[in-house]
Amino acid sequence: EGLCPFLAGVLLNTRKMYQVLVNLLPTHHFQDVFSRIFGYVDHKIPNLFLAHDEQSAKKMADAAGSGGANGRPAAAPPPPHKLFRLPTTEAGRRCMVREVAAVCASLAELPGVPYQQFAAGGNMERMLGLAPAPDAPGAGAD
Repeated sequence: EGLCPFLAGVLLNTRKMYQVLVNLLPTHHFQDVFSRIFGYVDHKIPNLFLAHDEQSAKKMADAAGSGGANGRPAAAPPPPHKLFRLPTTEAGRRCMVREVAAVCASLAELPGVPYQQFAAGGNMERMLGLAPAPDAPGAGAD
C-alpha cells in the first residue's frame, strides 16, 4: 500500500486485533471496543506525528547547543535515521495526508464497526497548513 512503517504497523496490528476480536466478543462489545479503538487512532495519529517532529527538533537543537561545556566534547546529533521530521514540501505533506487517509479508509472498510467518519486526514491537512485537496470531501465548500 506504500505506507510509512508506522502507519503500516497501525493498520496491520489493528486488522490482526479485528480478526481475533470479531470472533471472540459479543457483537455489542466488539462494536464498542472498535469504536473506541478507531476514535483513539483517529485522534492520536496526527498528534503522534507532531510530537515526534517536535522531539526530533529538540534533540537536534540540544546537540547543536551543547558546545562542550565543562571541558566535555560537544554532543553529536542523533543519526538522521533516528529522527522523524515532518515533510517540508507541499508534495511531501500531501503524501503524508494521503497515507493517513488511506489507513483510515482501510479501517473504515472493516465490516461490523459503526464508526462515523475518520477525521485524521483532514486534521493532518490543517496541522500541516494545507488547504483541503480538490478531491477531498467538502473541498471548496464554504
